[in-house]
Amino acid sequence: FQESSAATEPTAPSTTAPSTTTALGAFSLFFVISALAATGGIGGGALYVPLLSLALQLPPQTSVGLSQGMIFGSALGALAVNAPTRHPLAPRRPLIDLGVAAFLAPMEMAGAQIGVLLNRAVPAPITLLLMALILSLTAVFTLAKGLEQ
Repeated sequence: FQESSAATEPTAPSTTAPSTTTALGAFSLFFVISALAATGGIGGGALYVPLLSLALQLPPQTSVGLSQGMIFGSALGALAVNAPTRHPLAPRRPLIDLGVAAFLAPMEMAGAQIGVLLNRAVPAPITLLLMALILSLTAVFTLAKGLEQ
């Protein structure tokens, strides 16, 4: 008696492309999300990942990786706009504090590397559950802070 190999092998992701209408709708939403995320000073990944997973039907691991590339592009655009800008209260200082950025960058890069390793090791349903939990907590804290002001 042998087990069926089909039951033990992982299934390949779907290779069907989304319809043109779905792709154009997702593109439009990405544009709006990028504009709002840049305005709010957030990366937008918490919004990109669900849209990539639901609208374009990409697996969670692929959605996370692709969203990182999209965030990088948004960050480059924001840097290009904000680099020449001066601080509103101290016109001699730049808006971007490069000392703080240099201080934070190594830990952010280390955290990203750990995240990549976890993304590969953790099953997709758990990844989705963790992302939903973190996004929910962030939304609650942001709403509470917004209501304070």
